[in-house]
Amino acid sequence: MKDRRHILIAASLVAALTFLVYLPSLSNGFVNWDDPGYVYKNPNIRSLDLKWAFTAVVVGNWHPATLLSLALDHSIWGLNPLGFHLTNSIIHSLNAFLAALLGWTLYPYKENDRMGAVITGLMAGALFGLHPAHVESVAWVSERKDVLSAFFFILSALFYIRYARGKGVACYGLSLAAFTLALLSKPMAVSLPIVLLIIDFYPLDRFKAGFFKKTVIEKIPFFLLAGASAALALWAQRVSGALSSLDSVPLLERIPVAFSAHAFYIYKLCVPIDLSPFYPLPERSGIFEPWAIISVMSFAVISIAALVTLKRKKAVIATWAYYVITLLPVIGLVQVGSQAAADRYTYIPSLSLFILIGGATGYFASRNKKALSAVIIAVLLITSALSWLSIRQIGVWKDSVTLWSRAIALYPDSSPIAYTNRGIAFGQAGRVEEAIGDLSRAIEIKPNMAEAYYNRALGYSFQGRYTDAIKDLIEAIRQNPNYVDAYHNRAVAYANLADYASAIGDFKKVTELRPSYGPAYLSLAEVYLRTGERELADESFRRASYLGVKEADRYLMEGAQ
Repeated sequence: MKDRRHILIAASLVAALTFLVYLPSLSNGFVNWDDPGYVYKNPNIRSLDLKWAFTAVVVGNWHPATLLSLALDHSIWGLNPLGFHLTNSIIHSLNAFLAALLGWTLYPYKENDRMGAVITGLMAGALFGLHPAHVESVAWVSERKDVLSAFFFILSALFYIRYARGKGVACYGLSLAAFTLALLSKPMAVSLPIVLLIIDFYPLDRFKAGFFKKTVIEKIPFFLLAGASAALALWAQRVSGALSSLDSVPLLERIPVAFSAHAFYIYKLCVPIDLSPFYPLPERSGIFEPWAIISVMSFAVISIAALVTLKRKKAVIATWAYYVITLLPVIGLVQVGSQAAADRYTYIPSLSLFILIGGATGYFASRNKKALSAVIIAVLLITSALSWLSIRQIGVWKDSVTLWSRAIALYPDSSPIAYTNRGIAFGQAGRVEEAIGDLSRAIEIKPNMAEAYYNRALGYSFQGRYTDAIKDLIEAIRQNPNYVDAYHNRAVAYANLADYASAIGDFKKVTELRPSYGPAYLSLAEVYLRTGERELADESFRRASYLGVKEADRYLMEGAQ
């Protein structure tokens, strides 16, 4: 009981320190990367609608628990970003608390080395809570799914360990329930059934005890849930168009990126500098590129080294197996988006590495009592350095301009998405010339970027350069023939140039592609008025009114009088 009190105190200190480090995030705003879809342009979070949460695909994802948590925040804070950041910080601090408990629980010499177990938990929790690679998952409101899923993921593992150590079948049920909630928060938790088997192997040593068949049968409900979640995740990505086809990113290009991810993330966890919100895919890709060969060789070397230690140190192979398995859903074999890597992908996989480091620290300190003060100093220095780096990284996520400026600073010649998103942010802030400059740079890097052409056209229209705007919108539509907003804005530009025939054609195209979009009918009616076609104008006004456009009602009332 005394040992448990010590680890609870240590875990609480870790959670409190983590929360203090993330206090600067409370002054951050939303960013224009997924936050519009999840929060400030999402009318559905204005109510706790269970049916919507369990049926909606938002930003290419199906995760009802995350959506409900965002809706709950909105019910308390409205659209004040402080509240959303506060919730993320609280959950992350709780995760640091749970990480400390998990490190303490998994320490294999806990009964005979109580001090080592507490130091293991303290170190694991501090590394998890304070590491700057986790800032993206916490300081980005849209990554609520990361912190929420990890909370239930770790909780499920803790309940399972209690069950495996004979604490009753209720713990098994709680583990399964927590796993379900983890999947409902983010499907990346699908790896948990294999993680539980790894824990059975080490440190629980249930395979050696003759429980192999039992441990596999116990995981069947977990695997069934994981399979269903994986199928739903792939369906959501496919229907939203987020999955890259093999034509756009061939399999032989994905394989080396997948191998490089393992070494890349270990490097970033060990040397957490130059963290970027966006890591672009390499310009030269292929299985025979030098960087690809090095990546495959490094993966092989680490794997062989871990296997060599199997007979003497099971902890190393268990740590590496956990790391590889939990990274598997996000290493790029199933390519989602155009990034090569992302800091947020380390959130759950890093846990085993941190526990291993914590375990080694605890074991060393308990065996070398004279070196205890040196260990304490080293831990304080490491946690101080990580805290400082995290606070700096939190500032990167302050707003859209600071966010994308960081990506551009690190990858100035290969970040068209960063230039586009910063250009959009500049435009929304009224800095039109800077917006046009960034969007032009994005087009220069990637000429087939329809979104960049579209947004540069908005800047040209704001300046009254309608001819230039139309040229960009023509290109955006050529690249994406169903680009509804591009048709609508090109119609507006044509109308401003008194080319009413072209404007009418584009507005009609908008109504074909999006029949329930009332503003298009209103704009079409106004153009018909300019051309003197009153009957067609009245018909469009009536349609706009039917679709809830209040401005159309005024025109209809005036016409009736």
